[in-house]
Amino acid sequence: MVNFKSLKTESKRIILRGGRNSQNRVLTVSVLFVVVTFFLRMLMSRLCGYTQYATDLYSAMYNGRDIAAVPFPEVSTVAWVLTALVGLMIMMLGLGIEGYYLSASRGVRVKVIDVFNVFERPIRAILLQVVRGVVISICPAIAAVLWTVIATLGMITIPVVCILTACTVLLIAAGVFLFYRYRMAVFVMFDRPDLGATGCLRESARIMKGKKWELFKLDLSFIGWILVGELASFLVAPFLDVWILPYRELTYAQYYDTLIGRPYVPTQEEAPEPQ
Repeated sequence: MVNFKSLKTESKRIILRGGRNSQNRVLTVSVLFVVVTFFLRMLMSRLCGYTQYATDLYSAMYNGRDIAAVPFPEVSTVAWVLTALVGLMIMMLGLGIEGYYLSASRGVRVKVIDVFNVFERPIRAILLQVVRGVVISICPAIAAVLWTVIATLGMITIPVVCILTACTVLLIAAGVFLFYRYRMAVFVMFDRPDLGATGCLRESARIMKGKKWELFKLDLSFIGWILVGELASFLVAPFLDVWILPYRELTYAQYYDTLIGRPYVPTQEEAPEPQ
């Protein structure tokens, strides 16, 4: 049984003092990451027309108009292409920061530029995210298709709804299972440059064998932070993420090292003095 408390304590130490490498500035890098991705998301929202649409909806609600009659703004093809590119940039930066936290958790000297290491092999990183996303979402997608077909054919009866509900629960459970099965794939990608996208998924499946419930409990231990962070993001801006993001990801990185049996290598300051 992994001691979650010790992992979290070490994560706090890494954030505040660099952990085993006092030169690391994890909190500063986290602030830069959150600020940059925040403005990138705002830009993406404007490009795709969502910002204008949300403004029109609020205006309609305030003036007592029918919100269903509010049209979605017309968006040019160029704007959609730029939206996709910005979204891809956000995804790649998200992967890069995970690699940064993995190195920082191991006491490796890391700099801001290391977040961009993921761009050295972008196709591999993109393929991993696409394949993992498709595999995880396929079961819930099947449930959505079944409901759509039943509704279209007008077969909404109590027995059919009960059967379909049971199938939906099973399919969602399968999706959650696959989510945890491939949870460590990104860390594997940084650790095993010799593996392709599918190889990273297979290795993650091997690592997570018998550990899915344990990781689920670790996720639940962060639920309070997640709720507070989401509330703060809704009311103000995602500024609490500058603490919550590294706190969670550093803990997950250490948990990953525990699963793969990576030995703890003390620094000179931590090493015991010779007798």
